[in-house]
Amino acid sequence: MQAELLSDFYGTAVDHARLTSALDKVRLRTNAMSATFHLFERTPERLRHRWQSSCSNTPAQMDRMALLDDLNPRTIAEYNPERTAPSLLEDHYLPDSFQPEVRKWQEQLRVFGMGRFLAARITLDAKREVGIALHGRIDGSALDEASSAFLMELMPHVREAVGLSASIAADRQTQRYVYSAMDGLRHGIITCDAQGTILSINPAAAALLSRACDQCAMGRFRIGGTVPRSLLGREDPGRRGRIFRWNAGLRELHVSTTKLHGIADQERSPFLGEGDAGWIVVLADLSARPAMATADYVLTFGISQAEAQLLSHLVMGGDVADFAIQRDVSIHTARSQLKALMSKMSASRQSDLVRLALAAPASTLVAAPFD
Repeated sequence: MQAELLSDFYGTAVDHARLTSALDKVRLRTNAMSATFHLFERTPERLRHRWQSSCSNTPAQMDRMALLDDLNPRTIAEYNPERTAPSLLEDHYLPDSFQPEVRKWQEQLRVFGMGRFLAARITLDAKREVGIALHGRIDGSALDEASSAFLMELMPHVREAVGLSASIAADRQTQRYVYSAMDGLRHGIITCDAQGTILSINPAAAALLSRACDQCAMGRFRIGGTVPRSLLGREDPGRRGRIFRWNAGLRELHVSTTKLHGIADQERSPFLGEGDAGWIVVLADLSARPAMATADYVLTFGISQAEAQLLSHLVMGGDVADFAIQRDVSIHTARSQLKALMSKMSASRQSDLVRLALAAPASTLVAAPFD
């Protein structure tokens, strides 16, 4: 098995373009006209295409053929039994009753210069299978005699390479979910290494730091940049991190820092090096206006629109008398609304209403406009 071919298949996990290179090497190794990769989902009736990739010599029109599983006799589940070991499929394996359909299907491929069909597949997981298909030429140049043995030897490597790609893709998806959640937070969140190099930063953190730091450009606070060293400081003995006020010249921020300790030694990757623990830094501007809109209060606490407006007014520091004037209602009506609101939210004091509102999840998860 050629080392360069296998490196391309395994390299697909980080660069999908290398799959085309791998398929080109398969095509050359087998003297095929075309080599294609297939990802199937197994159903009781057929192997359903979920993705296909082709070598550089495969006609572009062939990609449309993967959408026609119901017309393709080669995908019938009965003639593609589920196996953990590699298996081959050639047209003569299909029963005589399907040969007219096979010939009809193959005639569509001959238009593109594609002749003899040879494929191998292997189970990927409980629902999916992967396959490599070869098509010979119609000019009489036959597939290499060792093509079948070559595919059977190759398929376990293909399964491992695809499994690695799927694992990395899942990790990247999880990372995107985490970053998306961080981007929606009202507070600033930064992760950095022990030297202060930024590993991740959400928009709230970048905006808060840029507004707080004297003579600092917002472009400085990005992945690969550095946080001001005074944001990290030293750990307090007996505590995981620190909570403090931080002023860099323009605005005071409240900061919480927590040291991120590495994974257990037995799980540590030897390729990452030792290094020191990193940090997570949480920033908040307590002078900023609360983030929740009136509609959020209605949904969160199950209160009416008028009651939500009163609650929003209280959270912003107003009192009942001001609310009555703004809404052009009597103080008695405003106080009745306050009493009803406190009853619905099980609050014994007006300050409890504000506390409940500020502690609501939506007040943290909904990004506030930067003012």
